[in-house]
Amino acid sequence: MALPSMVAPMEGSTMYLLYGPLILGMMFFFALPITDARTAWMKLSVMGSLGVLLAVSVVVPRLMH
Repeated sequence: MALPSMVAPMEGSTMYLLYGPLILGMMFFFALPITDARTAWMKLSVMGSLGVLLAVSVVVPRLMH
């Protein structure tokens, strides 16, 4: 008897529920003005982490097959 996968591959419209907020979050932080060095570092770190999260969410379901 095979055990079911803990992470089911996502297909179709369910992926929009994941990609939509990630892309909207990236667009929001991309549009913020840079006023000082602290804001630049915050913007860079948030954009980087959201980009990594988006890349992982695209790659991991494909590796599950």
